[in-house]
Amino acid sequence: MINVLDSFAEKPETDQKNVEQFHIVIGTLYAVSSVASTKGFSGPGIGVKIAEENVREFDEETLAAGKAVLGGQTGWNKGANQSGMNIGNCRHIVD
Repeated sequence: MINVLDSFAEKPETDQKNVEQFHIVIGTLYAVSSVASTKGFSGPGIGVKIAEENVREFDEETLAAGKAVLGGQTGWNKGANQSGMNIGNCRHIVD
């Protein structure tokens, strides 16, 4: 089903610009193409591929092992930080 926000919009103003309408039409075409490909249309298409459901079943042993693994950045305090940031100040260059 196509999202309501992806469909053509009728605005009550009469001073809409052609560029705005063009972007609305193109966005709708992308949405229709994406949905059509999930409904079995095998012709050419544009836009993103809509994700399919990917259900995974894990046993209790695998779930318990996953809880014991630390995240990749846990405890890491090296690398990029905001030290030396002078927001709003000029950079003083001294020879």
